[in-house]
Amino acid sequence: MPELPPDEAIARAAAALGSKEAAIALRVERPDQVDRDYYLVTFGPEAAATAVAAVEAGSGVVMSTARLAGQRPHLTVSRQRALEIAAAGTGADAKLVWQPGVASRSSLYPIWKVSGPAGTIYVDQQEQIWADLSGARA
Repeated sequence: MPELPPDEAIARAAAALGSKEAAIALRVERPDQVDRDYYLVTFGPEAAATAVAAVEAGSGVVMSTARLAGQRPHLTVSRQRALEIAAAGTGADAKLVWQPGVASRSSLYPIWKVSGPAGTIYVDQQEQIWADLSGARA
């Protein structure tokens, strides 16, 4: 099955939420479930998100949605901030991942997987560092 493009994920999330605001879609990998990656779609200004949705990349199903207060960013840890927290060094990369566990119980709050020369660690949206997604602290 071909993967849904990001703009279609945004359109499906907008329909589910009844939103006409601008949105961005970030891809989130599911290491625990093959072919269940999804888009995290955030509506409103970056600094004041008003709604968020998780849309499955393969099927296009809207998995979950939430209205937000519009007073802060939805993802409080950016890719750049995750790299800084991890102190991963030159050549490190970060991508969003999620599987249910101690570090995050909701697909609306993915975790940054930071991989670099020294290995891989995970940074959650509260700036906590995890050794793995099962809940082991780094």
